Amino acid sequence: MSFETVGTGNYIVKAGDCLSSIAEAHGHIWETLWEHPANAELRRVRGSPDVLMPGDRVTVPPLRPKSVACQTGRLHTFRRKGVPTRVQLQLMKGDQPRANIPYELCAGREVLQGHTDVDGWVEQWVKPGIQEATLFVEGEEYVLHLGHLPPVESNAGARARLANMGYLDETRASSTEEDFLTALESFQNDEGLPPTAMLDAATRERLAAVHGC
Repeated sequence: MSFETVGTGNYIVKAGDCLSSIAEAHGHIWETLWEHPANAELRRVRGSPDVLMPGDRVTVPPLRPKSVACQTGRLHTFRRKGVPTRVQLQLMKGDQPRANIPYELCAGREVLQGHTDVDGWVEQWVKPGIQEATLFVEGEEYVLHLGHLPPVESNAGARARLANMGYLDETRASSTEEDFLTALESFQNDEGLPPTAMLDAATRERLAAVHGC
């Protein structure tokens, strides 16, 4: 993965980036970037370090050297903060969670196995910077595009969340704007919102809450 900086300490976000991958590439943990005073506006606008928009700018401070006193002639263990990165997703069948089922997650060279919890959640830790993983569950295969979820404030972000929740089939080449508006209205109906098919503030907020981010 290539990382391009513009000016001193400014990084321009590209598709597939999240704060964890940016921090990893520059030798930081994601909290250092997210909590940096120069990134206050980014925190306010995006609300989550996992949901950035291509074109966003992230201030990356210079690395600060750290020294630790150690006794010579002995083995010492150092643990690096912020690695790996957590991946979470919920598996549903209709409105019921797919609970306690085995799965396999292939992320880079890692093959991670486990069972969903009682609410259907998959939770695993992967290396920062991985942009694609494949989930195998009960004979089904799902390709996951990690770091590619646009902010809910954008139409692309709303479409992606509706697709993830089964309201919209974005895999169809014939998917239209009308399909998106129909999906949006169906979501509003299900959530007790006015079925306006308009992406207003209340709908965006509910989309983020139900989707999980």
